Amino acid sequence: MFHSLVGANFASANLRGAKIFKSNLELTNLKNADLTEANLSLSNLSGADLQAANLSLANLRSVNFRDANLSQSILKKAKLCGANLSGADLTGADLSGADLSGANLGGVNFARANLAGIKLIRSNFNGGNFKGLVLGGANLRWSKFAGACFMGANLRGANLERTDLTNTDFFQADVTGANLCDADFNKATLAGANLSGAVVKRANFLNAYLSGANFKGTNLSWSIMKKANIDNRGIFAEANCSGCSWT
Repeated sequence: MFHSLVGANFASANLRGAKIFKSNLELTNLKNADLTEANLSLSNLSGADLQAANLSLANLRSVNFRDANLSQSILKKAKLCGANLSGADLTGADLSGADLSGANLGGVNFARANLAGIKLIRSNFNGGNFKGLVLGGANLRWSKFAGACFMGANLRGANLERTDLTNTDFFQADVTGANLCDADFNKATLAGANLSGAVVKRANFLNAYLSGANFKGTNLSWSIMKKANIDNRGIFAEANCSGCSWT
């Protein structure tokens, strides 16, 4: 059964643990509502106003949030697998620990959002903007980020194993202790990035710009460094470069 609540006003309502799955909540007003642990799976919330709503631990699997206002919302550890967030506004939202695997994130505004510890496994975010965002400990493995911007982002301890990072911008990003094994950095910019202590085995740095990057204690074993733009080979003095191909 598909329940219709189009345009309903639930502003500031207490809906903790509510079961409103498979419902039509298009254009609904849920501003400041408490939806902690609620089940909204398979519902339509396109164009809904969820500004500052609390959706912590909520089941939001396959929910349609297209063009929804989720600014300042709390989505800690929410399950957003397969959700459609295209065009949604997540400015200043707290998504720490949320599972966004397989979600549609086209055109999402993540400005000032907290994405620490999120799961974005096997997701497509080519051209995405993560500039200055907190992604520490995030699980992003096997995802596509071609052309994405991570300028100044915090990716400390993040899992970026087997990710497509071609043409990405990691200028002054903090990737300390991250897992970057088998990542593709072809034509990527890592100028001034901090990769100290990161594990970057078998990565591809073909044509990458590495000037001023910090590789102290970095494991770069068996990585491809051919045609990489390196102003000073000394940046690898304290890195493990065994088996790397340079020519």
